[in-house]
Amino acid sequence: MTQTAIRILLVDDESAIRRALRPPLLELGFQVVEASRGEEALQMLRAGAFDVVLLDVNMPGIGGIETLRRMRALAPRMPILMLTSAMRKRRSCGAGTGRRRLCHQAIQHPRTDCRIRTAVRRVQAPARAEDAPIEIGELRWSRCVAS
Repeated sequence: MTQTAIRILLVDDESAIRRALRPPLLELGFQVVEASRGEEALQMLRAGAFDVVLLDVNMPGIGGIETLRRMRALAPRMPILMLTSAMRKRRSCGAGTGRRRLCHQAIQHPRTDCRIRTAVRRVQAPARAEDAPIEIGELRWSRCVAS
């Protein structure tokens, strides 16, 4: 059975950051669509189906926080992971010699991949925990309710 690739909306005003993040996300099997402003991201969210958003906090225009608020109004259950300048500084995702490689390594880190996939799984899970199937390895039990 083939799985559909997770569609990521990557929102950052800096093209160097988007260029640095795109290749490792693609290598991990994600589909990546880019937006350079909050306004553009909101239009894309209205027009397309995305599984998760990676959103920069500091952007010109409406900015990341206001974009987040508006995205929540449009898609309340959409997983949105915020990108911050502190994260970029720590992981050296900015433009410059060798920094793209370091950013690439940060995205390929198992925790980053896991955070994206977990955020999507949470949204796709049943609304009530007691309705969720129990899975152990390849075994899966669904709760049956007699009527």
